[in-house]
Amino acid sequence: MPNERPPLALKLPLWLSAAFMLTIPEEYSEAARLEGLGEWGVFRRIILPLLLAAATLFALPIILLFLLTQKTFLKGVAAAGLKG
Repeated sequence: MPNERPPLALKLPLWLSAAFMLTIPEEYSEAARLEGLGEWGVFRRIILPLLLAAATLFALPIILLFLLTQKTFLKGVAAAGLKG
């Protein structure tokens, strides 16, 4: 089996998003629970909109990794002359 560890471009955004989630004040979720939201509602209506702003920055390394990998893959396919 090849190396199954995810590349750094995938680890860093996950680590940063986990750290960002820890900085969200607990008062936000407590206030949402007082308004009658459950766990899913708190995540969907409070946490997720806050994460979407940060997700645009975290997605950049993943997009760049995909583009660089795709270019290398297509060069190899073109050099091998695969048909079909």
